[in-house]
Amino acid sequence: MKDTKKIGTFIVAGIILVGVIIVGFMITNKNSSKSTAKNKTNSKTANTSIKINSKKDYVYDADYKSETKHSKYAYDKKQDKILTDDKVNIEDKITTVNDGIVNYKYNENVSYVKDLKVPYININSDAALSVNTTLEKMYTHAYKKFDNFAETKEPFCSQVLDYKAITNKDILSVIVVEIVNCSSQPITNYHTYNFDLKTGNLLTYQDIYSGLNISESDLKTKVEEAITKKQKEKMANDEEYESDFDTFKEESIKNYEEAVSNGEVKYYLSEQGKLNIITTFSLPQGSGEFEYNIEID
Repeated sequence: MKDTKKIGTFIVAGIILVGVIIVGFMITNKNSSKSTAKNKTNSKTANTSIKINSKKDYVYDADYKSETKHSKYAYDKKQDKILTDDKVNIEDKITTVNDGIVNYKYNENVSYVKDLKVPYININSDAALSVNTTLEKMYTHAYKKFDNFAETKEPFCSQVLDYKAITNKDILSVIVVEIVNCSSQPITNYHTYNFDLKTGNLLTYQDIYSGLNISESDLKTKVEEAITKKQKEKMANDEEYESDFDTFKEESIKNYEEAVSNGEVKYYLSEQGKLNIITTFSLPQGSGEFEYNIEID
């Protein structure tokens, strides 16, 4: 009887052990399945990323290869000639220009080719590809001008090519500033691009102001008020033309309206998420036309 009881005990223990093994296997297999599913999900998320290079920001300095004869140049007033490369012995004088848009840095004494930069839009879309192609051409053109400026004493010219990127939730705004200064009145051009970070597409002017719940009629009123305010600010010291203020103001408003009509209006969202517009003002100074920034509340 004792032997029979022992045998029975061994059988029960064996059954329990097998059960434990089976349960353990099932739990392990279940966890493994969850892990596999999770990895598949993560893989899917990674594969659907809108970035071309997931390890980099949406915008960074483009690394285009353009050959130039010179790496730097400066105008030596004492010798009345341009010095290039290793012959440049003038100290740098860097100034931050607060234009209310990009706030770029400008070297007043020495021009370096390395200071010319454009952004690379790290977005996998046809729109981003098109913009990057445009920016590369802008960059190449600036490099060619650099060599010409380095070899032309009169007039002495310098240039700026810089940018700023701003992200507001799912909207990326990129502003590029291009300046050529061959006199006391530099020529400034701004270029703006606004991307939807969900689709990679460019956002239209209407997309932007509608997204801020601004109606077309309200926008017209707000823009005219902003232009009038800026016009007064820029003509504050032009007492001679005080009686002509309305004429200049109307020309500035017309410039904005024509830009909208032609699809050439320049716009972006500030860090505070407000609509900003870069538009041409008519003023009784210099060339008569200047680009300034206005913010729409």
